[in-house]
Amino acid sequence: MNILGLILGIIPLVVGWAPVVGWIITVPCVLAGLPLSAIGLVQNLKRKEGIGIAVAGILLNLLVLAVLLIFVGILLASMDESNWVTR
Repeated sequence: MNILGLILGIIPLVVGWAPVVGWIITVPCVLAGLPLSAIGLVQNLKRKEGIGIAVAGILLNLLVLAVLLIFVGILLASMDESNWVTR
């Protein structure tokens, strides 16, 4: 679970900057990567194993989520209703 969550945090950082493909890949990766990393962290804490990869996966997924929300906020703020075409 740890490595999968980490990989799902790395993929959007690499591919997420592409205009259309990035949005399509980023959202599912974050929605799957964050819970997987959290589950891996809980499992490792119960087994008293290392938690580094799980924490890195959580932090990467949170970083990608924050960047995604900032981009959506900028996109929504830049939309001006006066320029919309009405039919």
